[in-house]
Amino acid sequence: MSEKHLHIISFDVPWPADYGGVIDVFYQIKALVEAGVKVHLHCFTYGRAQADELAQVCESVHYYPRKTGWISNLSRTPYIIQSRKSNQLVKNLLKDEYPIICQGMHTCGILTDKRLVNRKIAYRAANVEHYYYQALYRKEQNRKKMFYFMFEASRLKKWEKHLSRADVIYTISLADEAYYKKRFPNSNVVNLFGFFEDSQFDMQQGRGDYILYQGNLSVNENIVAVEYILTYIARNIELPLIISGKNPPAELVEQIEKTPNVTLVENPSHDEMQRLIQQAQINLLITFQPTGLKLKLLNALYNGRFCVANKEMLYGSGLDALVEIANEDTEIIAKIKELKNQEFSMENIENRKKLLSKLYSTKERIALMISNLF
Repeated sequence: MSEKHLHIISFDVPWPADYGGVIDVFYQIKALVEAGVKVHLHCFTYGRAQADELAQVCESVHYYPRKTGWISNLSRTPYIIQSRKSNQLVKNLLKDEYPIICQGMHTCGILTDKRLVNRKIAYRAANVEHYYYQALYRKEQNRKKMFYFMFEASRLKKWEKHLSRADVIYTISLADEAYYKKRFPNSNVVNLFGFFEDSQFDMQQGRGDYILYQGNLSVNENIVAVEYILTYIARNIELPLIISGKNPPAELVEQIEKTPNVTLVENPSHDEMQRLIQQAQINLLITFQPTGLKLKLLNALYNGRFCVANKEMLYGSGLDALVEIANEDTEIIAKIKELKNQEFSMENIENRKKLLSKLYSTKERIALMISNLF
């Protein structure tokens, strides 16, 4: 049997795998390599260092500087795409005939390159990008950023037609699968959900003594969620609340410190974050941005006890049966009070394992990905 080689173009350096987008890319690569595929990785750099860990997993790794700044914004092409166009990348891709996966719409500039017209190219959709940028616009307070998000959403919506060139579109949620099937009825659209560190279940029986909210605290979507929790939830619950994540802005740190019964764990290590998730009584999963698949939801389900989530967090995940759904602050508080003294049982663990294994089997999803590529 001949060797399978694959090019993967990543919008960012996918190590450390410490936020949603790069978690999906890194564990996708890892699973492909474990399935016998030789991966040639191409990354755009803009703040994250080159990583030796990637060279240990991939057959080859190439880095390209992202062209950030106002010049890349003076284009009809969306900024996230224009700033990642690279002639050197295309030259490297032309050295062979291996199939290519573009991770995120950010890396899809090659779809319009005539030099690659006969190549097999797949698109891995992180979400419906113009919906994502519209949601950012609606939540933003800064006028300059509001204008950028609105303008970028408009460009992304117009540019989206070029995705019809992709030989296969891999979606990350059931909702995105439905969108792309309707948008591109002649395209091959396959839902694969998100990839993450799911080699084993690590839920603990028993009871925890705190509630956890976790996420990248430098991201506006998560800042809005934390502010909501601090304002409407934190003062009305008895269990202590821990907020944990990367790089919270000073204003958010101050707000957390002023709220009774709330503790901030800033920039935890991977192991510390996993321990916090595992030992919490309740993982509180709130978002107001129903786009893509929230990998923090999967992490909490694979490693944590009870999960309380709103409908936006569950958007297109197929996981409604495994969480306590609560949308209004009064509902969330009531669910927390109901669960605070409950034991997380072996029956809870087995039910969760059963559904997660059915929907999110890495082995089956990678086999499906490979069958559509080669």
